[in-house]
Amino acid sequence: MIEVPFTLSGKAHASDAGSQWKRKIILAVPHTFPWVLARQKVCGRTEINLSPIENSIETLQRRVTELKDELQRVADQFGRSLASLGSLATPSAVAAAAAAGAVAALQSAPTATPRLSSLQALLQGSVRVQVHGGVYEICQAFPVSANVGGRHLQTLCSVLQELLCVCRRALDVDKTYIKNEQVAFHHELENGFTELEKLVVQYIRDATLATATSPVPVSPMSSPGTSFTRCHSPPEVGEVTPLPPPKRGSTSCATPLTHVRALL
Repeated sequence: MIEVPFTLSGKAHASDAGSQWKRKIILAVPHTFPWVLARQKVCGRTEINLSPIENSIETLQRRVTELKDELQRVADQFGRSLASLGSLATPSAVAAAAAAGAVAALQSAPTATPRLSSLQALLQGSVRVQVHGGVYEICQAFPVSANVGGRHLQTLCSVLQELLCVCRRALDVDKTYIKNEQVAFHHELENGFTELEKLVVQYIRDATLATATSPVPVSPMSSPGTSFTRCHSPPEVGEVTPLPPPKRGSTSCATPLTHVRALL
């Protein structure tokens, strides 16, 4: 899959999240990689255009996943498993349990010092509201008043809430084993989280009140790991037209195609 950012003005990157589109190009090949050959002919091509709000939701979902993975890595340093997370129902519960498991793992081995540099870098890019393309910019780009009844408003609020939960637990992990020379940096992260929490809580409260009075139902978007639905109003530059699959019994691709080199 290839991801290509674009804007309706023709530029690749926009100055704000409200104008940033993204095109996903999915290429199909006859056999799954790894294969005996390093290259295969492309048998199909599908393009999916993500609207700016869909693109922002995916960005936040990716950050949540990165934080969870980092918390899991910290827990794994102490031989703790968080495999039971898959049985939990809500995303916020999953995030809380993942982070709580990491905290418990740290507390169970007080003599150990985990490597927190990666976790701190993710936190810095998540809780500071002035980060380009961050939560503050996303909330400003998609005000509740302009998205009431939109099918992605509820999903955006859900992902924002999950991000808050994971960041809070990650800060707890960082505080547990912070070094003396990093205390000031941790306080900056705490202050950034406080501002972020106020922003997100107010945004979710406004969205909840607006949705309750809106006659249009809000349907959630697909969860992370699944493909997004196509935009109802895609831009003119990216109409989605999947190519037909190869004919049954044919050993070659049905259409003239380029080659794809496997990423090994």
